[in-house]
Amino acid sequence: MMRILDRYILAELVGPFLFGIAVVILLFEGSILFPLINVIVEKHVPAMQVVRMLLLKVPWLIVWAAPVATLFASALTISRLGRDNEVTCMRASGLSLRRIFAPILVAGLTASAFSLYVGERVVPRAEKVANRLMTEMYMEQSIPDIKQELFFRTENYSFYLGAVQRQPGSRDIAVKDVLIYRLPQGDGFPLLMTAKYGESRGLVWEFRDGWRVEMDRSGKVRLQHHFERETLNLKRAIEDFWMESQRSEEMTLNELKTRIDEFTQGGLPVSTMQTDYHLRLSLPLSCLVFALLSAPLALRFSRAGSFAGLLLSVVLGFLYYNTIFLGKILGANEAIPPVLAGWMQNILFGALGLVFIATSE
Repeated sequence: MMRILDRYILAELVGPFLFGIAVVILLFEGSILFPLINVIVEKHVPAMQVVRMLLLKVPWLIVWAAPVATLFASALTISRLGRDNEVTCMRASGLSLRRIFAPILVAGLTASAFSLYVGERVVPRAEKVANRLMTEMYMEQSIPDIKQELFFRTENYSFYLGAVQRQPGSRDIAVKDVLIYRLPQGDGFPLLMTAKYGESRGLVWEFRDGWRVEMDRSGKVRLQHHFERETLNLKRAIEDFWMESQRSEEMTLNELKTRIDEFTQGGLPVSTMQTDYHLRLSLPLSCLVFALLSAPLALRFSRAGSFAGLLLSVVLGFLYYNTIFLGKILGANEAIPPVLAGWMQNILFGALGLVFIATSE
């Protein structure tokens, strides 16, 4: 009898949980896509590249969506059971509310374990590729419209191209009679390069048969030499920046902990990374916390109908995400300890859940 009841309640949770996951993912995917619209349209980014990037973001979004989906499923299920007097029948048969809520807590614990696994095993690899694709989209803006017999400037270089030929079916170009100035970091004259031929591959340029000339502060030639091949990687500075600013979701927990230790030994600020570390642990556990909170709370409003369960999910979800964002801000600015900043939402909603469970009978 008890197993039948447990399966019945768990079956009621599946549909709303999956629906909640889908809704949150769609909302977050929109927030990722809309800032890229101008880049996608202006630079003619291939549709498949955009679709691939959005799909690679799904694992990360599942981790963020799972707690609210658990809340949504629990609230709607208990609201429906309470409204149709099924909870009353269960209690009349001798079951306590805590026993009735047990399958929901098991579902929350299962969702927490699944979310932790996805966040640790799937998200780092997917995020690295997704963020690389996003970087490539933005870097497309650094490729100027290049014409022959014209000067143009990109990064710290100024170019003059005598002739330009675009490669068939590609944005890459072949150039002839090239004059290049690399602007100085401080006072002095720029480095001068000339080349008979050159090719671009994205932001990587290779020049052939040229001369490299360096001048001193007075403008006299200090050094000149002939080269057969010379490569300019204008992408390197951007890639180095992205590597150094690797986001926490691109690392496993062990990698993030190692990065924190390295920064701590170097005397660098680590409050943001420490907050992210604790948040990586607390987010999955939020599924269990919401299962603990939403079931007794939804029962109190079950007589108001399904709309009450939906409204309860929206309000608690809004408070949940804003509590996380507030904790990240306070933790990053060292207003509160990182461990408190990362676990603040679970402490708050978990305490409320325990109170409601204790008083539910």
